[in-house]
Amino acid sequence: MQGQLRLAQQRPGLIAVDGELELPTSVIDHFFALPWPLEDGLGPQVTLNLKGEITASDQGLQLERARFSLLTPRQTQALQAELEGDLLRSVEGVVSHVELDLDDYFCARVLDSLLPWLEISHKVKGSDPVRLSISEFSLPLRGVDLPTRAQMTLDLGEVGYRLQPEFSAGILRDGVGREVYEDDLDPLDLSVTLGRVGYEEILLLLDDEECVLQGGMVLSTQELSLDVQFPASFLPLEGSEAAGQMAMSAVVRGHWANPQLSYSSEMFETLRRQLEILRGVFDEGRAP
Repeated sequence: MQGQLRLAQQRPGLIAVDGELELPTSVIDHFFALPWPLEDGLGPQVTLNLKGEITASDQGLQLERARFSLLTPRQTQALQAELEGDLLRSVEGVVSHVELDLDDYFCARVLDSLLPWLEISHKVKGSDPVRLSISEFSLPLRGVDLPTRAQMTLDLGEVGYRLQPEFSAGILRDGVGREVYEDDLDPLDLSVTLGRVGYEEILLLLDDEECVLQGGMVLSTQELSLDVQFPASFLPLEGSEAAGQMAMSAVVRGHWANPQLSYSSEMFETLRRQLEILRGVFDEGRAP
């Protein structure tokens, strides 16, 4: 650990602290106990700029409030945050960014936590790294029972992707959407509130057809509640391949690896009747 901290007593029991330190990222991980270790994404060393207040008591010294930034050669800009008692939160008006390689352990943890149902297989050669932007967050520390909140944007850029096979098997017809598709995905707007991640409109291309998902997932159980929209021919229903590309809406619920699909669109009854007629016409021995 290198650097300098300047301490000045403001009044009995309260000390002002101001300084800059070079220290291992593992120290930051240990102090804040974040859900995703920072070391793999930021590198082994960080520069910590700190300005705050320390309380002194019989129990020792405690950093009570502070504003700080973390700067590392691996990232293009500093990460900024404020500490107030047992709450770590964003600085108003400041958006923090982290650029990650897909193979980073930190990146893998983020994707496994927030998008377990989406398989990102590779980055397109020469494309920009994955970029995680956090505009607002409030994170309790030291095991305090306070709500975690965050607003973030995850820009995967040009990647190879598909729905996880367990997920697609529960919501799509056999043979649909199984291949890895390369595309420059639109940035994903995500929110985390009270242990639930919320998805704004996510646009995916499966078999060159647009599919839209929005809704949320409970982080602890990975239970989904999604509104999905895809072509009628994608439905896991006998004869659906004959239904064409009419957009259909449905609801997905349950664990992402064992989802349950129900149809929310009023068009479903029309589609079902059309499929029944088609099956009746082309059943063996009944074709005209």
